[in-house]
Amino acid sequence: MSRRRSWLTALALASAVTVEAQLRPSPRRPAAPPRPVPAPVADTLAAAVRARDTVPRWMRRIVVTDSAGAPVRDAVVRDLKTETVDLTDSTGTHLVRGARAGTVSLEIRAPGFEAMTFDFAQLPGDTATITVPLVALDEPPPLPFARLAGSLAGRVLDPSGRPLDGATIQVLTALKEVRTDTLGRFAIAGLPTGRQLVRARRVGYVAESFFATITDSTSTRLVVQLTPMGQDLGTVAVRARAGSRRLEQFESRRRRLQGFASFIDAAEIRARDPVNLTDVLRGTRGVTVTTNPNGRQVLVGRGQCLMAVRIDGMEVDVTEQGLDSFMVPADVAGIEVYPGDGAVPLELRSTRPACGVVAIWTK
Repeated sequence: MSRRRSWLTALALASAVTVEAQLRPSPRRPAAPPRPVPAPVADTLAAAVRARDTVPRWMRRIVVTDSAGAPVRDAVVRDLKTETVDLTDSTGTHLVRGARAGTVSLEIRAPGFEAMTFDFAQLPGDTATITVPLVALDEPPPLPFARLAGSLAGRVLDPSGRPLDGATIQVLTALKEVRTDTLGRFAIAGLPTGRQLVRARRVGYVAESFFATITDSTSTRLVVQLTPMGQDLGTVAVRARAGSRRLEQFESRRRRLQGFASFIDAAEIRARDPVNLTDVLRGTRGVTVTTNPNGRQVLVGRGQCLMAVRIDGMEVDVTEQGLDSFMVPADVAGIEVYPGDGAVPLELRSTRPACGVVAIWTK
């Protein structure tokens, strides 16, 4: 009986310990923060669309200048569609941004200048620069078609600012030519877009060659200044002129590279009495005058490919129009012919693969 009581007592104690252990609170880990509830898909897409529409999809840099190319500060630029107004900075620059393609109409005003209104088309990703030259109120009015898109217009002046009439403006790469009027004005319309090689010349003045960029959205305006040729009438001797610096370099290369290249000066050109410029180069060592598919004369070097051509240091593409379309022999002061790439000076090397270089220097 005592053993049975002892066994029951032990069983009761064990049960009490088990119950107490079950009732005692056990330590718990800290609860994890609630996960954020994801936004609905529709709200996410709407936010992405709003963000896309606030980012400019295109940008145009408008540079406002006077007719001489100097920037015009604080010119008023007004968008005729949105009626927003802004001022150009110290460099004459105003940035136009947008998110959708279309056409922008701007009006530009500045004290002392004629107001100008023009349109341009905008495309996604466009970052082009448009230079807008303003005409001063005291300048003569431009010629009738000088404001047309794709045109080149301006004035030709001497160093004192006097207009030069009868000066010839040639767009060599477009085969167009005009003469200035009594106010020194000129305008050429219907030009192809892109960089065009232009030459300005007048009897008694140093000819100038330069590139002008023609756009399909506005007229390209410029002022050309020609330097008189220096002459000493007392001895009837022609002095060295500013434009002869490039001919000094021509003579320097002639002394150094005579055995590696051919050099032809104005006296030799006159002696040959050529009709076309390519007639001067016929028979020159390492040069072959041939005809392209358009029937125009081009030059082939030793590698049996086209030679690069530079006029007054600027490289021009004569592949389609031929060399004779760019220059007449009477306007040439010197020609350098490098039939291969090995001897071409660094300053005359072509920017594209070519079988030699022909450098032409004008009077």
